[in-house]
Amino acid sequence: NGWYFLDPPWKNFEKNLQVHEDGHKRIAEECARAVEQRIIVEGPKPGRNLKRDVNNIFTLYARKPIAYDKETRHGWTQDAVFNSWTVVQE
Repeated sequence: NGWYFLDPPWKNFEKNLQVHEDGHKRIAEECARAVEQRIIVEGPKPGRNLKRDVNNIFTLYARKPIAYDKETRHGWTQDAVFNSWTVVQE
């Protein structure tokens, strides 16, 4: 009767990490849609500065991944963490 180590639980880690990273992807896609909306759909408008408007969108969305990581504790709340070893007694 002794101790042995199991391989890391890769499948759960990978699945949960993908969920976390998909959250970042969703934020980036929302940003792209907001820029597209401003440039293509709304187009030029009198008295509005397109470059400033797009930069404002980027500024807004630059904060979102930071807030998302804070909310999820960089994936901890989604179990996107890797425990290098699981110890089991035989």
